[in-house]
Amino acid sequence: MKLQLGFNSIPYSGQTTARQRRSGKGFYGQGKNTQQVANELEIRYNLVETFYNMEEDNIIDILEDAFAEDIDEILTMGKPSRKGISDRETKKIEAIFREKLDRHEYDGVISGVPTKASQREGRPSFVKTGLYRKAFTVWVEDLEE
Repeated sequence: MKLQLGFNSIPYSGQTTARQRRSGKGFYGQGKNTQQVANELEIRYNLVETFYNMEEDNIIDILEDAFAEDIDEILTMGKPSRKGISDRETKKIEAIFREKLDRHEYDGVISGVPTKASQREGRPSFVKTGLYRKAFTVWVEDLEE
């Protein structure tokens, strides 16, 4: 089993403001999708890596709780569960990532964060359109032996 942290592919389209259209300036991510933007941001800021490093103990606790429930089922029902890590656990991890963005918790932790754009616009870094935040996803990949 391998825990994966990544992004769904959602295109950044049609999200320019009237001011951007008048000035001829687009927005960051224009013509790209959330996976492409996430890759660029990871190269520049190591955001997901930083998230994992900051929350590793919490993520392990979430996974351990899921496995403990499976063990309880084995002991009470006498057969192994097929449940494993469910959407409930992966959604908890996703919520933590989004919450940390919303609470500016990477400010001063990652070089260049808060970003100049977020300071200028009075918002958290990396959430201008909300697509990057929304596209973050966690899933479990089964490894074949």
